[in-house]
Amino acid sequence: QNLDMDSIIADVESGLRRLDNDNERAEVRAVIQEQLNNVTRQSTFWSSKEDMILKSLKYDDSIRICRADKGNAVVIMNATEYEHKVKTLLSDDTTYSVIDRDPANVIIECLHRKLQPLMHNGKLNKEEKLALKPRTCKTP
Repeated sequence: QNLDMDSIIADVESGLRRLDNDNERAEVRAVIQEQLNNVTRQSTFWSSKEDMILKSLKYDDSIRICRADKGNAVVIMNATEYEHKVKTLLSDDTTYSVIDRDPANVIIECLHRKLQPLMHNGKLNKEEKLALKPRTCKTP
């Protein structure tokens, strides 16, 4: 699925201009950014040969292919080393804690509550509201 991110961002910003409150604009941006981050995008800077190589590596259980923290890069790690690093990070209870339920639905409901009055006040039309409302949740 190829998405024109520039067009999506421009459309969102155009709709957000109708909002008077900076906090509301920031909240809507944050939710939309989260949804866009969850969308898998085809990389435009790889050649088809590199794409083919990465796709073939995807089925190798001894490695993990991940996005780098910064930049448009791919990191290939030994699976055992990767899992050890993840477990080490997640075991830090000063940074992470176990949650009882998935917060995604609460966030979507919050966004819905923010968008509904905007639609009733004429600042958003139905099509814009539907474009801004997430259709699926994907918990990491």
